[in-house]
Amino acid sequence: MTMNCAHFPQLIGEKVAHALAAGLHLIPCVGEKLEEREGGKTEEVVFRQMKAIAGSYEIVYRMKIFFS
Repeated sequence: MTMNCAHFPQLIGEKVAHALAAGLHLIPCVGEKLEEREGGKTEEVVFRQMKAIAGSYEIVYRMKIFFS
């Protein structure tokens, strides 16, 4: 399953929950655009993406996160 973090955060969270409920293993990729990095917004952008992915500690504990 390919997930694009440009989607609405709620949609991403729902996709993650459904995939994990189906027994899939996920490796979400998070990261910022070049202009966000140059604007010093890396932490803000990645935090927002992680918040959308992480419905609970158990979910994050079961995943590996890729930062690019």
